[in-house]
Amino acid sequence: MKVFWDYGPDLVVELGYPVITPDQDVTLFHLHPQYEVFWFFEPAKCSTIINGRYIETDYPMAIITSPYCMHFTYFLSSSYTKINRNVLYFDDQYIRDMGADAVPIKDILGNSQAVILNLNQCEPLFHRVSRDLVDMTGRFSGARVATTNQRMLSAVVVSLLHEYSRRPDVGFRISQKHYISEVMLYMVRNLEQNLVIPEIADRFFVSRDKLCRDFRTHVQMSIGDFIGLARLNLAKNYLLDNDMTIKQIAPKCGFDNDIYFYSFFKRHTGMTPKEYVKLAEERKAKMHKLYG
Repeated sequence: MKVFWDYGPDLVVELGYPVITPDQDVTLFHLHPQYEVFWFFEPAKCSTIINGRYIETDYPMAIITSPYCMHFTYFLSSSYTKINRNVLYFDDQYIRDMGADAVPIKDILGNSQAVILNLNQCEPLFHRVSRDLVDMTGRFSGARVATTNQRMLSAVVVSLLHEYSRRPDVGFRISQKHYISEVMLYMVRNLEQNLVIPEIADRFFVSRDKLCRDFRTHVQMSIGDFIGLARLNLAKNYLLDNDMTIKQIAPKCGFDNDIYFYSFFKRHTGMTPKEYVKLAEERKAKMHKLYG
C-alpha cells in the first residue's frame, strides 16, 4: 500500500524510532509534500527504494528526499531492531523562516530527487548535535518543534549534511525531478476544488492519456486514488490537530458534504472519524509508555 501524508508547514521530528524490518506488517512506500531527512549511525544492511530504483547499502547513512518522491527504506535483518532511526520533515517556508544563515535543502539535492550520504566518516559534531536534538525533543515525539534551540539544532544537522554532500564519496543521487511531482503539488494545494483529470492535463500541456499513464508509472497508483488518499490524509490531519467538526472538515478536504465524508472515511479506514482519533491517541500514549 502506498501512503500520502502531509506533515504541515512546521518542522516535525521523529527521533528514536526503531527501524523497520521485512518481517513487520508495515506500510511500505510513502510520499509527502515536505522534505525528509532520515539518518542512523550504526552500520547495518538496508534497502532503499526511491522512485523505483533499488539501492542496497551496508553503512551508517542519511537520506534526503524531495517533496513527492516515492520512497521507502527497510533493514534486511530483524537483528537490527535496536537501531534507532531519526527523521525530520520540513518545507521551504520553514527554511526561509530560519533566516539567511540556514542552508536551503535544495542545495543538497541539486537536480536530484533524493541523495544517500555515507556517514562513515562524519565528524563527532554531527553525532553530538543529533544526540542533543534527540535528548531535547524526546523519543517518539512526532511533535512539531517550536523552541529556538531545537530549530537551531535541526538547522545545524542540515548544514552538516550539506558539507558531507559535497564530498566525492557522497553515496548516491537519484533521478531528476519529473513533471508528475508538480502535478501532485498542484492537486494537493487544491484539494478543496473539483479536480478533473482533463483540466489538470491541459494545465500541464499533456494529453489526458499521457498524464494518466505517466502518473501511474511514477506514483504506482491512479490519479483518482491519489486524490482520494490525499483528501483522506488531510482529513486525518484536521481531526488530530484541530478542534473542528466533521461538517467543517469535509469541504476543506474536497468532500461535497459531511455525510459523504463520513462514509468515505469509514470505508477506507474501517473506523469512524471519532474512532480514528481515539485510536491515534491510544497509540501515542502506548508509544510514550513503552519508549519514554
